[in-house]
Amino acid sequence: MRTTTETVRTKNSEEGFEFECPMPETLEEAAELYGAEHVFAIFSSGLKVKLQNIAREGFKQEKPLDEINAAVAAYRPGNVARRGLKTQAMDLLIEKNDIVKNDPDLHAAAREAFGKGDFKTVVDLLQDA
Repeated sequence: MRTTTETVRTKNSEEGFEFECPMPETLEEAAELYGAEHVFAIFSSGLKVKLQNIAREGFKQEKPLDEINAAVAAYRPGNVARRGLKTQAMDLLIEKNDIVKNDPDLHAAAREAFGKGDFKTVVDLLQDA
């Protein structure tokens, strides 16, 4: 079990309030702490939100319903290939921040590609960095 410090803000507050948040590191720890049925309920509600987001994006892109249903059915948590390129690029920028910061050429190339909305190039640049 690890403990993280989280910050929350009230609706009208500019200042945040910090609290310690216990975070189980395994499914077994989570089930022991909260009970298996509650862990499953939390997973189910989070999964439903994720699947709704996939469908919403499909509708925004005016994809046919059968294609949206196929994308929802094909989703697997953690499947990077199913995530959008912009999300993959952002995740890689965060994950490889130290590498990018210390390589001026890589930094310039990633920044230029991201600025142009060329997220595939950003992913290609950072994936093996």
